[in-house]
Amino acid sequence: MEEGNWEPETFSVFDQFVTKEMTYLDIGTWEGPTLLYAGQKAKTAYGFEADPVAFAGLERNLAANPQIQNTRILHQCIAPKTGEIQFGSRNAGGDTMSSILFSGGQTSWTVPAIRLDEFAAKEGLQAPLFLKIDIEGGEYSILPSLDPFFRTYRPTVYLSTHPAFFGSTTPSFFAKLRAHFGLVYSLRSFEYLYDTDGRRVQLWELLLKKRWRENASIIATHSPWKK
Repeated sequence: MEEGNWEPETFSVFDQFVTKEMTYLDIGTWEGPTLLYAGQKAKTAYGFEADPVAFAGLERNLAANPQIQNTRILHQCIAPKTGEIQFGSRNAGGDTMSSILFSGGQTSWTVPAIRLDEFAAKEGLQAPLFLKIDIEGGEYSILPSLDPFFRTYRPTVYLSTHPAFFGSTTPSFFAKLRAHFGLVYSLRSFEYLYDTDGRRVQLWELLLKKRWRENASIIATHSPWKK
């Protein structure tokens, strides 16, 4: 982070799309590098982190920045259904790799979950919104449930897709195909899709295996990329 070598493309996306009029939602916050940066560019910010080890680090990092007053952090995850969900890690947690995909991993937790539309209604959120979604393969189960939210709030979404990560935990070819199609189809209401270099991507291209693996991060928006 200090040397500017950690995901520079991510910060370029924030600089391009996050404005002072926006509410920023960081889904899969880890210890907060994206939340602490993009949140300061937004009107209000929320960070969701289900891994309790990572969440403890997030609390410390936010406390170390008392000048940030517009940010709330929540120890819960966004899910297709509100309630509780199993969440896990292949290791001890806190390493950015925890996911609902690893609920049967070396370490697991039961964590509170909420639908995004329910959270938005509870908090009275209004457009414009920016969502960063980086949940280590969990996006394949969550994105299809977000279609009504996408149509209502018309947010800008910065999505990490982890194609190889998901494939390694889903042995069935047809399960992979269904999940891949469901995620891509959930983006159909957006006017523009871009890669992290600002190149336009067509929705149908993301159904191609090679193109999908080339675009591990996608920006879905209703605003054109400003060159």
